[in-house]
Amino acid sequence: MVYPKQTNAMKLAIETATEVCSVALELDDDRVVEKRQAGKGIHSEKMFQFIEQLLNENQLEPDQISEVLLSIGPGQYTGLRIGAAGVKGFLMSKKTELYTIGTLEGFAAAFSERDSIKGNVHAVIDARREHLYHQKFEFKDDRVFKSNASIQKITSIDQLIQTGDIIIGTGLERLEVFGSTGLKFFDADMISAKNLIRARHDTRFSEFYNRTDPAEFEPLYLTTRQVNNTLIGN
Repeated sequence: MVYPKQTNAMKLAIETATEVCSVALELDDDRVVEKRQAGKGIHSEKMFQFIEQLLNENQLEPDQISEVLLSIGPGQYTGLRIGAAGVKGFLMSKKTELYTIGTLEGFAAAFSERDSIKGNVHAVIDARREHLYHQKFEFKDDRVFKSNASIQKITSIDQLIQTGDIIIGTGLERLEVFGSTGLKFFDADMISAKNLIRARHDTRFSEFYNRTDPAEFEPLYLTTRQVNNTLIGN
């Protein structure tokens, strides 16, 4: 099944919520190009470098970008902070529109172009101690239904996963069900800013985007107090 696409515009997508730093650019001929690298502490250098390289290689000026798509968490504090600061700087005094989407929603959009998804998609990010960030997605006909993004105990997430489900993200190996027959696992290799562009074009995911004021928005940070709060992740 082919789902309706949103009107095309030149899009710059940024994903910095994990150790993956990915910047993707959709050109006006529908081609998508990407710069991507994984590693600790690389975001502050690589994000700006990737943006500059993509613009230069495609002979574009920043003002030619119509939309910036940003993954805003939950995720790693440093990466989210750098992504937010970088986007605010990039959009300063520009008319370019900013659209933000939850990081776990962006992960699930990796499967948006597949005609048949059997089972639920669980998007996870490694958190502290005994927790993972988690959000569940159910693909049904022309809709994608989702739970709220939350931080959950790993044991609680294990109980939610059923045969046939898909799990994507980081910290997969911490799950007791990791490697089990009847489940599909996709690690950090599937984390990409390209997924944000897929989500923007797919009407089932585009409703998860929010048009956002660059000067006022803040990423979805997770504080130490929240991690330690026993009411979260029960």
